[in-house]
Amino acid sequence: MKKNLTHKMLEAHLVEGRLVPGEEIGITIDQTLLQDATGTLAMLEFEALGLDRVKVGLAAQYVDHNLLQTDNKNADDHKFLQTAAARYGVHFSKPGNGVSHQVHMERFGVPGKVLLGADSHTPGAAGVSMLGIGAGGLDVALAMAEERAARNRIPLTTLQIDLVSEPFPAGPWDVITCFNYLDRALFPVFAEQLADGGWLGLSIATRSNLERHEHPSAQYLLDDGEMPSLLGALSIVHYQEGWSLDGRHTAEVLARKL
Repeated sequence: MKKNLTHKMLEAHLVEGRLVPGEEIGITIDQTLLQDATGTLAMLEFEALGLDRVKVGLAAQYVDHNLLQTDNKNADDHKFLQTAAARYGVHFSKPGNGVSHQVHMERFGVPGKVLLGADSHTPGAAGVSMLGIGAGGLDVALAMAEERAARNRIPLTTLQIDLVSEPFPAGPWDVITCFNYLDRALFPVFAEQLADGGWLGLSIATRSNLERHEHPSAQYLLDDGEMPSLLGALSIVHYQEGWSLDGRHTAEVLARKL
């Protein structure tokens, strides 16, 4: 049977599994994309991996989504992203350069390459015959480090579970992330299952979210300002609370077990 372009690109980048519908596979990533709404936490997660430079072929960080300057918070994030990009070898696009996914295709588009981006429009790279895959920030951070890990035979393993129906897996874990789910009883479990020096990343909606959305209901929402009090002895490295670009009021934190 003849193969389409997507199948050929997956085949050329396959490192684990089989190209059979329904089966999980592992592929190499050629390029990564972050924008300012997703990049801050992702860059902190990459920083937590302790690498000197990004190891993916090309990494880009754009500032194009969250440009409102009503206080210092966005400006501080943008300054962090610019300095982190310079530190780790990431291409940095300043505000006003254009929308990330379009600019990336114009500047860095290469037919046949695989792009992993923390932006929902990443699949638009198909317009220049690339395979664009949208992902979470942690996945992109790991992709930025993956080549170095593979070369040194250091396994980077991710495990995704549904905490509603599955028990929390025994650690210790170097990185734990939890998104859009609240069970206060899990917070001491997070701390217990983290390895020494490990990192915890959380993004959970707060009660202010009810001002615009009926769901999730109050029982699944943090009280405004509650998140730091649940972290116990973990050291908070980054914390922000407010309305996200998708219209949800969330508390987001990156904390470390020292």
